[in-house]
Amino acid sequence: MSDILLAVVHMCIFPGGVFALAVGMLFKGIDRRVEARLQRRVGPPLVQPWLDVAKLLTKETLIPRTACRSAFLLAPVVGFTGMAVCAAFIPVPGVFQGLFNMGDLLVLFYLLPIPAIAMMLGGSASSSPFGAVGF
Repeated sequence: MSDILLAVVHMCIFPGGVFALAVGMLFKGIDRRVEARLQRRVGPPLVQPWLDVAKLLTKETLIPRTACRSAFLLAPVVGFTGMAVCAAFIPVPGVFQGLFNMGDLLVLFYLLPIPAIAMMLGGSASSSPFGAVGF
């Protein structure tokens, strides 16, 4: 397999995206359940994080009339891409050596602000005064 295809497989399956997503959502369900028990409540089911994500994915995207449409829609894509590139450079000992063995800590320090900047640009593109103040 080529290095890039191997990197995509490791980012998506194990120990990457799908595995991390499933384990993270399971732990979030357990956390919510334990917190509810400490407050003497029954709490949500363990699959509640998956139900929340399913509900979020069915919602309509509302774009304000005065917003910069392209920047508003492109900001989450740029943020996700920045995080995916950062994940490609992180080696996992014994499983994955990192993309091209050229990612060092300095490269990650330059790439990690990309999602935060994308979120700020998306908020400022909404033409909302709150987004402008946050930006």
